Amino acid sequence: MCLATACYQNPAGTDVARIPMDKMALVLCDMHVAEGAAAEIRDPDTKDTVATGYYGQILSAHQLSKADFDQSMRAYMDDPKLLQTLYEQVIAVCQAQEAEATKAANE
Repeated sequence: MCLATACYQNPAGTDVARIPMDKMALVLCDMHVAEGAAAEIRDPDTKDTVATGYYGQILSAHQLSKADFDQSMRAYMDDPKLLQTLYEQVIAVCQAQEAEATKAANE
């Protein structure tokens, strides 16, 4: 039984824990920002190393393991409507963070 996280049944029919959507949206927004920062690096090997480091820091900051993140991402991807809802929330979170940063920069 999954109590601390949402659950879903994978295609094999077993219950699997899934990171709640609000937390997953925060994590994915952070990851997209990190990807944007890493995209500025020209050397592909350095870019990959930096991006991997960013992802590790993001997961650590959100107190998640890579395995838990990957399992949850698969769970969302198994349900296209749920994935769409998740990414609508990711966009809203990123837009709110951008507006907050812009406001702070203008003060």
